[in-house]
Amino acid sequence: MYKTAVIPTWFNNPLKLTVFLLSSHSLFHFQFNVLEYTAKTTK
Repeated sequence: MYKTAVIPTWFNNPLKLTVFLLSSHSLFHFQFNVLEYTAKTTK
């Protein structure tokens, strides 16, 4: 319900949508790198 309320504003504002996608994308990669590093060091 919260997502459906927020999404339309993103499509109305392409810049905000782009910033959100970029920030979530980089955050995902950061988490993945941390997990990968942790897996390597704990082996």
